[in-house]
Amino acid sequence: MTDNATTGDQDDSSSPKARFYTPDDVALHNCAEDCWLSLFGQVLDLTELILANRGPLADPLIAAAGTDVSHWFHLPPPPDVKKPKPRGIGGSDKSSNKALSTKIVKEGDDGNGRLEECENASDPRTFVDPQTGLTTPYLPMGRFLHVPPNFPTTKWSTSFGLPWWRDRKRVVGKKLTRKARPLRVVNILSRQEDQLLVACEDTIADIQERYLEYNAHAASYTWKVLQDEKFVPAKMDQTLEENGIVDDDLAFEKLGIDDDGYMPVLHIYFNDDLTIA
Repeated sequence: MTDNATTGDQDDSSSPKARFYTPDDVALHNCAEDCWLSLFGQVLDLTELILANRGPLADPLIAAAGTDVSHWFHLPPPPDVKKPKPRGIGGSDKSSNKALSTKIVKEGDDGNGRLEECENASDPRTFVDPQTGLTTPYLPMGRFLHVPPNFPTTKWSTSFGLPWWRDRKRVVGKKLTRKARPLRVVNILSRQEDQLLVACEDTIADIQERYLEYNAHAASYTWKVLQDEKFVPAKMDQTLEENGIVDDDLAFEKLGIDDDGYMPVLHIYFNDDLTIA
């Protein structure tokens, strides 16, 4: 399932990796041989990196495979703020690890030293080591690949170029979805009902592609949505919201209505197009 040739610039809608991902999609890639992580809305494939660098530094990444690791890193700056030039990790200045933090905007004490949040979204979180007084990477999960050691050494090399969390070529798909939406698909022919979790950015065509896992003939059906108390053909190049299926779950949640009580439904009607699955 892993294709290391995939890049973040790919936009082939026929490829599963060109779509938006849900947390459940990422969670499927949860081992060393197939390792994805999500980071600030992007999904990264680290499989090739881990297989080429097996050892203690890969262990934290393997342990976190299939999850979001945004909390390992500084918060990103606002879109209108120019990012500072990276230094220390993968940058031109290799002389000091304390350059990981370029501008302190918030401080907090975690009991082991002072945590710092800065505008640099691309570097691991840092803290002031109470023993040395130096600003060092904050790594309760353990030091991982491309993070420098906390002490001066001539054995540390940045020949790898960009660290993995900055490397665009490791990005797969478009992005992590803003919101995952549960959905029921009802097959009018067989009366079979399946539940899917889709991205709110998915078009009906994207949902149809996801449904291939349940029905290899998914493309042989007419997909319909409920509008004005009638089921009408869905616009395949539009999202659920654009097809009139609004996301009201927050309103229903406030009313204490169970999730199953307001799950949107798509009906599919079989077309005898003589295709073979």
